[in-house]
Amino acid sequence: VVVPDKSYFTKAEALDYHGRIKKDIEEVSLNLAPYKRISGLKIVFDELPRTRLGKLKRFAIKKMYSQPEADEKDFAFGDVLSGGILGAIEKFLGRRVSLNDNLELDLGVDSLLKLQLISMLEKMLRISIPDEDLPKIVRVDSLVNYIKLRRPQDQNQQSKAHQLSWAQILNEKPAFKLLRRIRLKPLLFDILFCFLGKAFLFSLFKLVYRVKIEGLENIPEKGPFLVCPNHASFFDGPLIFATFPFKYMSYFYFMGLSNYFEHPALSWLVKPGRIIPVDANKNLKLALTVSSFLLKLQKSLCIFPEGLRSTDGSLKEFKKGVGILSWELKVRIIPCAIVGTYEAWPVARMLPGISKFRIIYGKPIEPGQLKDLTPDPYATITNLLRQRVDALLQAP
Repeated sequence: VVVPDKSYFTKAEALDYHGRIKKDIEEVSLNLAPYKRISGLKIVFDELPRTRLGKLKRFAIKKMYSQPEADEKDFAFGDVLSGGILGAIEKFLGRRVSLNDNLELDLGVDSLLKLQLISMLEKMLRISIPDEDLPKIVRVDSLVNYIKLRRPQDQNQQSKAHQLSWAQILNEKPAFKLLRRIRLKPLLFDILFCFLGKAFLFSLFKLVYRVKIEGLENIPEKGPFLVCPNHASFFDGPLIFATFPFKYMSYFYFMGLSNYFEHPALSWLVKPGRIIPVDANKNLKLALTVSSFLLKLQKSLCIFPEGLRSTDGSLKEFKKGVGILSWELKVRIIPCAIVGTYEAWPVARMLPGISKFRIIYGKPIEPGQLKDLTPDPYATITNLLRQRVDALLQAP
């Protein structure tokens, strides 16, 4: 029976402590006589029974943990917390779960479902799991281990497990460290920056790339709304910024990859350029909550639903996050097609070339007017958006 030192594994950022302990025992056993080798292993986090003098009650421990459990084929954690976590996961997914299961490959848990699962466990166990740690959690056992290593030793209270709705998740306030980088009311410098920046970029795209803009009449007079273009080039974001009407710019924000805007050369652009520096692939919950926060303030957002630039110029799968935002907040989506930027500056090319640009804004998708959205309205809206963007890309 092994009781791991939480602080050691936390510092080492090792989630698979069962495998680590097992490996260490096996290495030590190689130099021992067969009768001295450890033949079984059980990892527990509950306090072991002790006498009044603090000594371990060896016979009581043997009685407690010598009986095989129903899931002995799995890692026998042998504590109440593990069973509670596993039970909550099984109830959430509606299926049998093994500790060896890969969340994505074996259980079909995509990034959005994983976010709902984590939010449910956070509420149930009264803990906080940072978005940046989610990529480390790939299997059920690593999720259980993560929670154990970071849960306070004296925290025994649990809430009843229930699935959080997207409405509840979107209602959460985003992290303060990101909110302080967002300017809700533009300063005079921001307006001047926006005017001069748009004038310079528009002149560049018009003179060099002969950009053609279509469908501006489809943009609503007032927000909130989402503008969702395809994404195939570094030119796409600046092109939207340059061609979108100036009258909207004081409340029009752009979702941008945080990796770029953490660099000192570009970080100063965040506030005047109304850029939200978030990597939705790593910090999905933060991306959704900050988007919801802005949309509820009647702001509008430009989001690339593919997430990353297309490597071959073709339209990729759209992430369901835009569908969730649109349906839950009843926000219109403006499909947008960008043509020619891939030919000018594809992912594989270091420097840009020359090509004709064309940008088309389609008719808004009104979530409140859509029918037959069951059983998954988010997927239905997302698929409809992709179809509209694809149709605009094919337009003559």
